[in-house]
Amino acid sequence: MYEKPLVSVNMPAYNGAKFIWEAISSILNQTFQHFELIVVNDGSTDATHEIVSQFTDQRIRMISRTENKGLAFTRNEALRQSSGKYVAVLDCDDIALPCRLADQVAFLEANPDYALAGSWVQPIGSEGKPAGPVWQYGSTSEELKAGLLLRNQFAQPSVMLRRDAIPEEGYSDDFPPAEDYELWLRIARKAKVANLPKVLTYYRLHADNISSLKNAVVQEKDRVIRFNQLNFLLDDFTPADAEIFEVLTGAESHGKYRQIDFLLLLDRILEANQKRNIYDPYVLAEILSSYWQKTLIEGPEYNPALLMLYLKSSFRHTHDLTIRQKSGFLLKCLAHRKKTHQ
Repeated sequence: MYEKPLVSVNMPAYNGAKFIWEAISSILNQTFQHFELIVVNDGSTDATHEIVSQFTDQRIRMISRTENKGLAFTRNEALRQSSGKYVAVLDCDDIALPCRLADQVAFLEANPDYALAGSWVQPIGSEGKPAGPVWQYGSTSEELKAGLLLRNQFAQPSVMLRRDAIPEEGYSDDFPPAEDYELWLRIARKAKVANLPKVLTYYRLHADNISSLKNAVVQEKDRVIRFNQLNFLLDDFTPADAEIFEVLTGAESHGKYRQIDFLLLLDRILEANQKRNIYDPYVLAEILSSYWQKTLIEGPEYNPALLMLYLKSSFRHTHDLTIRQKSGFLLKCLAHRKKTHQ
């Protein structure tokens, strides 16, 4: 009798002939063997189909089509074909370390209130050698949920999902190539999420992968996702708020706004969150405060009005400046006051 696999590994593939043999082999070499591997060949024009066909392991299923439908469509097709309790993602140019599936299954089995488990990843180059330091993501659900307000907190090819926690619509067609960021956000609003603090995936950086080819598009989609989150949190949210937030967090760089504008927006965010209870208040303040501190210390605007606003701000009750930072800020404000009165 056929027994359903515990894990469905989803591997979208488009012209992946150069690396897909190594990616598939990394799944077959897992210490955890109760899986199926679903490869969706999205209209490749290279030897992807022929290479996958060389594998004889019955746990591998390949779905091929002649027309390229795009990544979000392909990921959703893989989800529809998945029968496992858990769904693991691995792109066709990346590598799963041997213990990856075992470690993530063990975590999700032990923590039924968690819907998603990612991990740290090691970036590698085309030849498989390390290409920089390990990408160390946050691990706790509270910091990841708050961190999603700023940027994606998960490396897609490191993620394992509880299948019944995935929204019915799956990946949104409106957000490629940032469809993963938007999906993690929807999942994190309803359940706990985590990253295991260890490297379980090698993430390949090369000239032909999506992050390289569509970097500007990813940045624009990320901006829209942040905009939508702020709009969800703030009842009186405006496009100017979105622009101020982008400048504050470093996604945009220009001097149109003042430090007072930044502090007013951050206080509104913290106060709105206190009312709506979306994020852990202290964790959100700690994450946002790191940007505010940099702006406050390095910014050009120092005056008594800014000092008074700071003294009344929500940050002073959550994640305040250090004594040294306070002293420097106070002296600069007083020096500005003295200068204007001479």
